[in-house]
Amino acid sequence: MKLKHKLIKEFQYLGEDKKIIVLKVGTILEEYVYKLKSELIPIDKDIVDSNPDFFEIVEWKAELLSYLKSNKIPQPAILSKKLYPFMEEFILNNETSSSKIESTIVFNEDLLSKRELDIQRREKRVIENEDDNTEKLKRIQNREDIYKENIKQLDEKENDLLLRISKITERELNLEDKLREINERERNLENEILNSSQDIEGKYKELKEKIDTDLLSLDKKEALLSKKEKELSNLEILLNQKESDISDEIRDFEIRLQETKEWEAELHKLSEEINNWESLHWKFQRNTKPPSCL
Repeated sequence: MKLKHKLIKEFQYLGEDKKIIVLKVGTILEEYVYKLKSELIPIDKDIVDSNPDFFEIVEWKAELLSYLKSNKIPQPAILSKKLYPFMEEFILNNETSSSKIESTIVFNEDLLSKRELDIQRREKRVIENEDDNTEKLKRIQNREDIYKENIKQLDEKENDLLLRISKITERELNLEDKLREINERERNLENEILNSSQDIEGKYKELKEKIDTDLLSLDKKEALLSKKEKELSNLEILLNQKESDISDEIRDFEIRLQETKEWEAELHKLSEEINNWESLHWKFQRNTKPPSCL
């Protein structure tokens, strides 16, 4: 008898062509082959044997009992028990020898079909690989062209870089010469600063002594000026007093001067009258008295 397996749970099988095949509950596999319409799909034996929760071995006794029940034969359980010894003694023994031959033929056919499928898959893979290789060659050629162009650009950049390096080296040499010159000038400047610092220190001492002397002299002059300032203040007070006195004398003098001018005018008037009187005839002089007699 052929070995059969029954699906007790839905199972997803990944075929050799990378396609997912859904095996539904109740599906029967004969000799690890799934029949889909006119197509025979071999299922990996290791997968079936290692998943007893999904694949259940179908025994001929259970299959016989289900057959009797499906055909509605009365008392299928009792009848099946009576048929078991007959089936085991006569039919199964005969089928054992024939099944071996049949199984060998089926195995060879399955093996040939598997090899044919394998050859077809390999041929397909070879064609795909050839297409992939052609595409890869094109890509490699494009990359090679790009690499050549990049290498050309890199050569140009390298030449530019070498030119820049030579210019930088020349500038570096010039900078080193200038640096040596600056260091020499710096050393000379330090020597000059050292010499001048000694001279400055001596001059500083002389200047400090002179400043001290000038400060002492300035203090003396300041004291003398303070004394003179007091004398000037006293003299200013005295001058103000004298100025006040002079102002009073000037005022008195102006008053006297005014009085003198008035007396002078009066005397001038009298002098004119006297002259007028004296100029008169002597006869009139007797009748007219001079103003002085008044």
